[in-house]
Amino acid sequence: MAQLTDLPTEIILHIVSYLQSHDDIAALAAQSSHLYESCDMRARARFREIHITNNAKHLKSAFAALIDILEQPYLGRYVRHIEYWELFHCREPLLAQVLTALLISVAPEVESMALSQPFLSKFSVPWHTDSIDRKCTKFPLKWLLHQINNNDAFPGARGPKLLRKLRDVYLVNETEDDTSWKQDRVFFMTDLFGFLELFHHLPSIESFGTDELKTSVVGKHGLPFASSNISRIRIEHSLADSMNLARMICLCKQLREFQCPIGARSIGGNLTCRLNSFRIIFQALLVHRRTLEVLDLGVTYIPFESTPVERVPLNLSENREKREQMQLIRTANEMALADRSVQLPDWIWDQAGSLAEFSALKHLNLELQYLLYMARGVGTARDDGYQLVDRLPSQ
Repeated sequence: MAQLTDLPTEIILHIVSYLQSHDDIAALAAQSSHLYESCDMRARARFREIHITNNAKHLKSAFAALIDILEQPYLGRYVRHIEYWELFHCREPLLAQVLTALLISVAPEVESMALSQPFLSKFSVPWHTDSIDRKCTKFPLKWLLHQINNNDAFPGARGPKLLRKLRDVYLVNETEDDTSWKQDRVFFMTDLFGFLELFHHLPSIESFGTDELKTSVVGKHGLPFASSNISRIRIEHSLADSMNLARMICLCKQLREFQCPIGARSIGGNLTCRLNSFRIIFQALLVHRRTLEVLDLGVTYIPFESTPVERVPLNLSENREKREQMQLIRTANEMALADRSVQLPDWIWDQAGSLAEFSALKHLNLELQYLLYMARGVGTARDDGYQLVDRLPSQ
């Protein structure tokens, strides 16, 4: 009986070229030593993940990988994950960026990336009302990612389309030496939407994740409504305010997963929680009530000795809730006045609904007051005399 291993190596390689998953290729290669050699598993293991930092060892390894790929271009198809992290005050500024950009240009099968923000955030100082933008510095990785994401003609008719298979993006927020921050969480200002603008249009993009999120008040304020294929958002330890979270939720065409534990313990052990209007987040989630499958809105890092904090005022009237909500929305829109395209449609804030209407929900983890608020509902769906069991999703 003829077996797969009896086929010529060229035919086996042609079959393997149709396997998109590295795990599938590894499973095939494990069947025999002949298939292991034919699948070139040693080279695949070397090139599968490439890590690039300003560390001399990482730079040397990444440069060697780039040279090998340029000499043997098929090796670029083995690269499935690229991780980039760089400090801008280091001795070799932007060298890691250049290497990362070059590797992206020769690795068409990349499926996931984890990277620090590849540009400097705008910053403000107390005695200036306007932010200061460091426009004098050019960031090659930011330029390349922006062109890939926002310019359909890039890199021209003859050039390969890049990052067509990228599914997962993770924003890395870390210090150079993270060991000193083990006890308390430290948050760094992030231009969240400036970062997402580098990926949100990619055809295969599915998920975005990050940790220790604190958005910059002088960065980009949002992205257009329903402009992204991102359907899964995973954030750990968020200090982003309600409007930024709502804009992130609403940039998705269809949202299937939203995990965002709120708050953190700042230096000294004090509870920090930045949600200024849970109603804003809830009505943003109502946009996806028919597609959302996973919802996690817990509260993290609450010291046992701390006094409970009322994060959601459940006793406010509908009219007062609405007035306070619209005041926050007007303030947020004024801050984003320079880019009206990021302002969310008004109909979002007129929605009525409750937790019971999330028909696709399969996993739910909510802080107690968030649960009670969503079960009670907003607008014409609000019922202050509800029974919790009657307001849970049918699934």
